[in-house]
Amino acid sequence: MMSNSKPKRNEILKTAALYAVLFIVTSMSTSALLVPLAAAHPEDCGDERTGSTFFYAKGLNTDTYYDIYGVKAKSLITNLSICGHFQTDASIGGDIVWVTGANLNMVETGFYRGNYTTYGLVSNDANHYFWGKRTSGGSLTYGDISSGTGYNPTTGDYIYFSTYGNANQYNNDWHVTIEKVGSYTINVNGLTVSANKGAQSSVLMEMHNSYSSGTARFQDIQNAQLQGGGLYWVPWLNGYAINDNPFYATEVSETEYCMYTSGGSCP
Repeated sequence: MMSNSKPKRNEILKTAALYAVLFIVTSMSTSALLVPLAAAHPEDCGDERTGSTFFYAKGLNTDTYYDIYGVKAKSLITNLSICGHFQTDASIGGDIVWVTGANLNMVETGFYRGNYTTYGLVSNDANHYFWGKRTSGGSLTYGDISSGTGYNPTTGDYIYFSTYGNANQYNNDWHVTIEKVGSYTINVNGLTVSANKGAQSSVLMEMHNSYSSGTARFQDIQNAQLQGGGLYWVPWLNGYAINDNPFYATEVSETEYCMYTSGGSCP
């Protein structure tokens, strides 16, 4: 009987050892699944676009070509809902008036919310005013106007935003003006780019990921044009809305656009 029991005892020990190894390996695998990845973020922000690409709802002017010296609009301040808190989440959005020209020249202003640390724009908890420019060659520069002045956009207000160049055709300095009628006016001067006029003007709601959301309304949209040696503001005569799912734009009139996230409506 002893000669028969010894092999059985060895088999039992081998089986026990095998189960012990399997238990350890399984425990290690389970533990690994429970440990969060160091690079993981708590939000899933859907599709993300970084750098100079973004999701947008846009009103695009088609009046003229290469003679736009500025654009201005009255913009409703709305709440922007930003998904994410990190630069890698592309967690920024804004409502913008924008002039673009040849060779990547661009000047813009408006309000934003979110985190875009590469360009010094950080405002996770409140809307801030900002300006931006891009010179020939694609160099982007931004400034947070609220941080420098202490003025912040207030939800429900209409604010006048404008960006414009100079009547002097050899002067490439641009200007930004933000005005709350009866309260304050902010001027930012000397935004030098590589051109004194642009090819297109637009108003847009911009988001850098597909899970952020917002609404926008732009009214009284005008371009600055050079006439008789001076700059004059003239209403948009032609334009159209451009959609980039899940963000939509509606042309209310040739000088008014509203924008919203899929499932939403005009503010």
